Amino acid sequence: MAFDEVPVFATMLADQDMSDAAAAAEQGQYHLVKLTTTEQEVELCDSQGEEVYGVMYDKPAAAGRAAAVVISGICKAMAGGAIL
Repeated sequence: MAFDEVPVFATMLADQDMSDAAAAAEQGQYHLVKLTTTEQEVELCDSQGEEVYGVMYDKPAAAGRAAAVVISGICKAMAGGAIL
């Protein structure tokens, strides 16, 4: 399956370790993120009704590391639970 639309990325800072080695292996890459109160920082969305900033595209290995976030375009995203 091919797409002509290229995703638009924003480089932000991760608020936690989102690598494969992180304790919560089911979070991180391809999950929805929101802005925090700290400038240029994102965290994982964790409840219904939050304002989504984008999709985490990579796996920052520590808090404060650069994180590629897709803010427009087509990309993979993780979904689970009831989707309406």
